[in-house]
Amino acid sequence: MRKISLCLSIVALILFVGCKKDTTYTFVDNFGCPGASEYSVILSEYDASGSRVMTQKIDWPTVGEKYLYTANEHSEKVKVRLQYSFGSNNYAKWVQQVWYLEEGKNIDIITDGESIIGNQEP
Repeated sequence: MRKISLCLSIVALILFVGCKKDTTYTFVDNFGCPGASEYSVILSEYDASGSRVMTQKIDWPTVGEKYLYTANEHSEKVKVRLQYSFGSNNYAKWVQQVWYLEEGKNIDIITDGESIIGNQEP
């Protein structure tokens, strides 16, 4: 009986330690790009040294739709770049904000008409 109890305790401990929660982020575009002929959102994850470790691209994101991503285990922050075209004019702009990931939690990244965009990476 003691062996069974010990085995069950070990299994429970292994399951508890092995159940690490993923770090995630949810992107929502509440603006879109009215009138654009092309529109993409690029979500770039960076590690502590500032190196890009993962990139997600959304072509024509649906306004208000939630896009959920699991962050790379080395990622600490997310930056957003918008690429869009009006006719033959192409643009690439950075959202002037950095979203910091919290281990084991989800953060919301929302762009809308109030989002500040610019040419320089934040």
